[in-house]
Amino acid sequence: MAAPPPEQPERNSTHAAQYIFEAKIPRITATLPDIQPLPRTLGTRDLVVFLIFDIVVLSFAMLMQLAGPFALLYWLLGTCTFFLPGAVVFYWLARHLPGQGSPYVWLSSVFNPVLGFTITFSIWLTSMLFTSTSLQEAIIYFRMLKPTWLYTSSQQGLLMILMLFLATAISCLPLARLKRLLFIACLGYGTLYIILGVSALWRLQHGVLWLLPWNHPATQPLLWHEQPLFYSFTILAFLGLNHPLFMGSEVREGQAGLRRASKYIWWGAAIIPFLYLLGLVGAAAWTPVVSRNETQAAVELWINAFGPAVNFPATLVLGLADIFQAVIFMVLFSRLLITLTQHHRLPPAFARINASGVPVFTMLVQAFTILVVMVIGFIFVPSLFESGNNVIEIERNTHEIMLASSFVLLLCSTSLLFTLPIIISFNRGKGRSIAFTVNYKRLMLIAIALLGTGATLVAIWTTLTQSWVTGISNEHWGSIILLVVFIMLILGWLCGEMPRLSVLLSNQEHVTSREKTLREQLQEAYQQQGVLLLELEKLYREQAFAATIDPVTELPNHRAVMSYIDATLARAQAEHSPFAIMFIDLDHFKSINDQWGHRAGDSILYEVAQRLHANLSQEDFIGRYGEKSSP
Repeated sequence: MAAPPPEQPERNSTHAAQYIFEAKIPRITATLPDIQPLPRTLGTRDLVVFLIFDIVVLSFAMLMQLAGPFALLYWLLGTCTFFLPGAVVFYWLARHLPGQGSPYVWLSSVFNPVLGFTITFSIWLTSMLFTSTSLQEAIIYFRMLKPTWLYTSSQQGLLMILMLFLATAISCLPLARLKRLLFIACLGYGTLYIILGVSALWRLQHGVLWLLPWNHPATQPLLWHEQPLFYSFTILAFLGLNHPLFMGSEVREGQAGLRRASKYIWWGAAIIPFLYLLGLVGAAAWTPVVSRNETQAAVELWINAFGPAVNFPATLVLGLADIFQAVIFMVLFSRLLITLTQHHRLPPAFARINASGVPVFTMLVQAFTILVVMVIGFIFVPSLFESGNNVIEIERNTHEIMLASSFVLLLCSTSLLFTLPIIISFNRGKGRSIAFTVNYKRLMLIAIALLGTGATLVAIWTTLTQSWVTGISNEHWGSIILLVVFIMLILGWLCGEMPRLSVLLSNQEHVTSREKTLREQLQEAYQQQGVLLLELEKLYREQAFAATIDPVTELPNHRAVMSYIDATLARAQAEHSPFAIMFIDLDHFKSINDQWGHRAGDSILYEVAQRLHANLSQEDFIGRYGEKSSP
């Protein structure tokens, strides 16, 4: 039995967390031979840009505005109970755990690889729903530019393909170019929010009441019956703080660089609530009464603030913002597939990159998946209810159902990530636990993680119990969302398990083939060894023959003759039997060598030896006793 490990000195939290995961983390020690690492070109600023485009959406601010005078309260509540706790937890995870921000590595380490794979693949599949809703929202904005267009299925399908092609083409740009493009777009996007906030302050200075009172007729029906729903809308607006960590392997300087770049979370924690505050204040100032159609309200916001002349550019910018958000989703979530491939959970094709370092195959797979989701959700399903119903309303209801379902799924995975610091803090496996230098830090981290977990659970409950669609009751809404979530989980398990089993089978076939090859090589080596042994035995026999046979006469040499005489003498003494020894010498043999050469002399010696041997009986023995020059 092995001796227990020696008592470890107290560590800081960074080394302690790494110490816990050393034995459990599924390291990539033997990656597939054709998998190339992605180029490391990202820094803190790039992750901040990804985060802003991932989270900040003006239509979410319009949704929160439905809460009327309580909009700011829900904004503050969501910031304090979900967004800031998420910033603390994800910053801690990024700095203290290995895996370079991979949720698969984190979940596999705490739970098991199968569960980690299932959750990670479900996150990816859910993100395809989110991406499809972003592109559909872009289509809604572009439809506003020309209301008489884009109402037939063929027109919608064509525009879907165009939007998806544009998003895929942008996401396939080299990362060094893409991050510069996104940075410029982010500056312009943030400037619009600042302009909106400044215009709201100007309107406030001119005496316009920009928040409706609690008893205003426009907000009264929403205040008491649907107020909890707006908390989930706030959580939805802040969801995705950890998504840039999916690209941790592309941050410069590896794990050490990711620890520094993880400060993007704090930049995002400062910028994103501020941008949403500007959007919320602008919405309250210019569109105090909004409908359930938040996309239409977002356009009306700009028209009310700056006049009808901005209708076209505002609608175009909002549509492009949704397309850029879809690009961010495709880029970020493609890294989940690459991570799974690097850990031998998906076929190697998902991690192959071109000369520019872009995983084109993975992007195309995502584009096809998004296209299938959009065709089913926004063309096929509305066509089933086309007669006697408003197709646009059905499309919008489908959009809300898909958005809410993906929201619930992402909240479930986020709640699991919130629990990781809690589980790690109380981990006692193999006698190891995190040694916090000060106990209150541990308690504070656990409290913050519990707060974030509670916020996600509340958001899940309110999403399931309160309908987002006016034409669907709360009971039917919850059943529909649970059904879609269940279908997504089953599809995620099936679609993820089949490639995983295929990779496992392929790896097993590779191992079996390699073992067969090794056995064949070993058998061949055994055969070669047998041949070598035969050759060695032959060589031994030849050496033994050369040691006792005279090479000229092919008769036993002097050593053999002496050995035979000794044996015969010993036998004669033991049996008291006689024996005779006769020496034969060739006279004048030296003259033959001198006159005809040694080769002629050797021939004469050989011939004499063979004639003498031919006239011996079976009991007689003949050998060459003398040297080569004498007979």
